[in-house]
Amino acid sequence: MSEKEVADLKRLKVQEEESVKGLSEAAKMAKNPVVDGLLSGLIYDSKKHASWLDAMIGLKTRGIVTETEKDQLLDLLRSHVAAEKSNLEDYQVSMTPRRKRRLKPSI
Repeated sequence: MSEKEVADLKRLKVQEEESVKGLSEAAKMAKNPVVDGLLSGLIYDSKKHASWLDAMIGLKTRGIVTETEKDQLLDLLRSHVAAEKSNLEDYQVSMTPRRKRRLKPSI
């Protein structure tokens, strides 16, 4: 990874961190729980992106992870992906009847 690529990653990380600040300010003013929930999700998403960017920067500037760390990370990642898949399946099941109800014409 070139110095320019690292600089680009750092710039993107700053943008994500700035998004977190702006969204956090908006969330403080939100009175509606739906709006608050959506803003909280966006804040979390930007924090996640900043964390990934930091990890990518770290690979270039601090070095690679050890074998033990790699194995631990892979185990955690597999567990996380399995939980996410299960959650998505649950969401899909719970949302399907609502979508079908909305599509039925009223008589």
